[in-house]
Amino acid sequence: MLRMRFYLTRSQLNSGVIHQQRSGCLRNGHSSHYEVALVGEVVELRTRHAIGLPDGPQQDMPLPNILVLEAQSSGAAILFRFTASGEDCGDTWHNDVESAKEQAAWEHEGILGMWAKAPAECPDLASALHYGQRLCKVGISALTYNVRRTGRAICGARCALIL
Repeated sequence: MLRMRFYLTRSQLNSGVIHQQRSGCLRNGHSSHYEVALVGEVVELRTRHAIGLPDGPQQDMPLPNILVLEAQSSGAAILFRFTASGEDCGDTWHNDVESAKEQAAWEHEGILGMWAKAPAECPDLASALHYGQRLCKVGISALTYNVRRTGRAICGARCALIL
């Protein structure tokens, strides 16, 4: 069952234009804040994110371990997905933070950890991702363990100490 697809050519992905669009809110003088959530081991793929055009060849993007939510001052939100090593897994734009979190919860039902506000030292997407990677190093094994043990995504004790 596919709810949404994300299409992007490899040249667009690697170009500065996409990066400028992603960080445009900071360049235009608007402020953003970031939240991070970890994703456990994917059992059922509910959404497919791919690079390519709808009528051309496509390449599936990797499965995410880290979600970064950028809440913009306009009320809109962008949900970024990354592997633990920082590889891009796609992003989606949403009207508000709540709809972005609902999408994340739907895509990663039962394996999504708690959302943690990135500290003030994380003023941009790169530093918010780095914060997520630090959480991931400590918390992903605890999150995966709890999902397997309880069937629910609960941030484990080691992860909760950091949050």
